Amino acid sequence: MRPARRMRSFKKVKTVLPSGKNVIHFRKKKVGKHKCPCGAKLNRPAMRAVKLGKLPKVQRRSNRPLANLCPKCMKEQLRKRVR
Repeated sequence: MRPARRMRSFKKVKTVLPSGKNVIHFRKKKVGKHKCPCGAKLNRPAMRAVKLGKLPKVQRRSNRPLANLCPKCMKEQLRKRVR
């Protein structure tokens, strides 16, 4: 096993080659969905930072204030700030 792959950020996948030999391949783990602090899922693509950076800014996040919150929490926060 290569030292560069000896970490938990890689997922071990056991694979059988056409010759019948069993080997271990390493893949990056899947990325979880973006969530609001209340637990609601946000409408953003779930992908690694490198791929996300290549997307246009419009697709990376919603174009509204407090884009890291769901609409329900955003309304509550705006009301708190105004009062």
